[in-house]
Amino acid sequence: MQPKVTHDENQTTQPHVSHPVFNNWDVIAQGWFFVGKSRNLKPGKIMPFVIHGHRLAVFRGTSGQVIALDAYCPHMGTDLTIGKVKGDSIECYFHHWRFDADGACVDIPCLKERESESIPPMAKTSSYAVCERYGSIWVYPAKKAPNPVAEFPDYAGLELDVWLASKETVTCHQHVAMINGLDAQHLKTVHKLDLDMSLTENESSDGRTIELILEGDIPDSLPGKLGQLMMGRRYRYGMIYTDANIGLLTILQKLPFFGTRALWPQLHMIYAYKPLAAGLMELQSIYVTKKRRGPLGWLYSRLLLTITVALFHVLKAEDGKVYDNMRFSTRILLPIDQPIARFIAHTNRLKASIWSPKNSRPS
Repeated sequence: MQPKVTHDENQTTQPHVSHPVFNNWDVIAQGWFFVGKSRNLKPGKIMPFVIHGHRLAVFRGTSGQVIALDAYCPHMGTDLTIGKVKGDSIECYFHHWRFDADGACVDIPCLKERESESIPPMAKTSSYAVCERYGSIWVYPAKKAPNPVAEFPDYAGLELDVWLASKETVTCHQHVAMINGLDAQHLKTVHKLDLDMSLTENESSDGRTIELILEGDIPDSLPGKLGQLMMGRRYRYGMIYTDANIGLLTILQKLPFFGTRALWPQLHMIYAYKPLAAGLMELQSIYVTKKRRGPLGWLYSRLLLTITVALFHVLKAEDGKVYDNMRFSTRILLPIDQPIARFIAHTNRLKASIWSPKNSRPS
C-alpha cells in the first residue's frame, strides 16, 4: 500500500494545523507496541519488528525468554534478523559476533586467536523491554518500561480468553483513527445512533492514560424504545487510551438486562496501533473476555468473543473509507467534539521516545 500523506496537500488554500504529538508522523510517543502473536515466535526463532524507520530483532531464546535488540550489528551493520539464536543470545550471520539479552557482545570468534585483544567496549547494541500479554509480544522503546501493558480494570489479574484478529494497514495516522469512538456526531450520521452523550474524563497521575466515558439518554423513537426495553433509558460506553497507541473499548457498560437487576455482559476490544511510515499505520485488533471454566463456560466465552468481533465488523463497514481518505483538521471543533479535543490535548502532553525521527527525539 502506497502511503498517502494528506497533510501535504492543499497547503496553499487549506494549511495543515500541526501538533506537538497528535497526528504528527515525526513523533513516536513512549509506550508499548504490538510485535506479533506469541505462538508465532518459537524458541530459537527471530521476528523482525519495524516501526517508522526503526528496526529491531526480536527473538525467543532457548529458555523461552523473549529479547528485543536494535537490528543492526554494531560491527559492520549486518541485519541480526538473518542471524541465529544461541541460547539466550543472537549470533550475527556475517562474522558470528554474539549479543546477549542486554545487547552486550559476549563473543567474537576471531579474538580467540588473538589473546592480546578483548571485546571492544563499543561492541554492543540497544536492548528494549519486552513482555507477553493477551497472547501477544509487546516491546517498549526503552530498556525498562515504567508500566505494564494496559489492561481493563474489570479484568485486572484475571485469566482471559483472547481472539487475535489479522493485522490491518490504514492510510491515516493512528491518533486520527483513535478518535473514532469519541466522535459523537458520526454516531448519529453514520451509525444512526441518535444519542446526546455527556462526557466523564479521568486522567492518570503520570499522564500516560486517559479514560473517557460517554453516556446519554436513549431517544423515544421506535428503535429507541426497543433499546430502552433491552438496556434501560441510558446508554454508556468507555474508552481507555494509553500512550495514544493502545485503545481499550468497553461497550454495554453497566447496562440493565431487560429491566432486571442483572447486567448485560460487557464486550471488550483492544486496538493496538503502530506507525509504519509517514501516511501508513498498522492496526492489531484484540478481543478479550474473562476465561470461564468447563465446556459451557468455554462456549459462553466464545459466544461473547464472536459477538464482539461481529459488532466490530459492522461498525467498521459503516465507517467505510473515511479514515483512508481524511485530511484531519482541528480548526473548527464544536462543543459536541469535546471528547476529541480532550484526547488531542492529552496526546500532546505525551513524551517522545528514542524511536522518533532525529529532530523529534528527547534530549
